[in-house]
Amino acid sequence: MTHAGRGFDELEVVGGIRPRFTDSRSPADLVEAASSIPEQLASGYTSICFNPSQYVAAAAEIPSACRRLVKLTDGQLAA
Repeated sequence: MTHAGRGFDELEVVGGIRPRFTDSRSPADLVEAASSIPEQLASGYTSICFNPSQYVAAAAEIPSACRRLVKLTDGQLAA
């Protein structure tokens, strides 16, 4: 990359959160999964992906789950 005149800091490095399901019917705990975000950001990840449907019981809850994740990151993620 350096030879081509580009730097690592120009790349979008994508991380993500992983659900842990406690049983076959319940959604994963978003707070628990989000706890991995600070370490990822400190390691240079610039974007965090997640599948909101893994953290809600009904589709109508997806918007609030997304807002909740934004609050959990406490401004750590760039807009």
